[in-house]
Amino acid sequence: MLSRILEPELMDEPHEVLEYDQMDHSGINQLFVDDFLQQCSANELFTGTQTPKVLDLGTGTALIPQILISQESRCHVVAIDKGPNMITFAQQRLKQSGHEQRIDAQVADSCRLLFDDNRFDVIISNSLIHHLPDPSHCFREAARVLKPGGLLFFRDLYRPDSTSEIERLVALHAKNETAVQQQFLRHSLEAA
Repeated sequence: MLSRILEPELMDEPHEVLEYDQMDHSGINQLFVDDFLQQCSANELFTGTQTPKVLDLGTGTALIPQILISQESRCHVVAIDKGPNMITFAQQRLKQSGHEQRIDAQVADSCRLLFDDNRFDVIISNSLIHHLPDPSHCFREAARVLKPGGLLFFRDLYRPDSTSEIERLVALHAKNETAVQQQFLRHSLEAA
């Protein structure tokens, strides 16, 4: 396996936020939500009249929470990202779509959460862990703010065994993306 090459923890320059948001995440985000809802069903998390509180760590521009609330009417999502520009972009989109009542986008550090213990029924995260130099801080914080019996649902990339495999994956998954977007994926695979 290749040695891990850390990438910057934040992708928050305005041009980076725009490039990130314009990437085609639709298929992988839909798969994430489908798999998550399947786990929720198996754990009976969206049954009855309760409105589960969901925390999305490293939300970026809050694409996954928007898919989630369109498929599950009973949840409220607190979507956090450490990048102020990511959250500003997300808040603008949520306001335009009318989703700001069900998705609360906030600037926050996933490794130093300011929420009380046992606050959330569910914590989700897609592709945050590879951005963190030491993910154990994030996992500890997630466990702290999760209610007993709650669900942690994390998904991330894996680091390939070779640079040729990285290039194959970039060509496969980002061939129609810009050079900057291809570099995002390349760096993410190296940091996984």
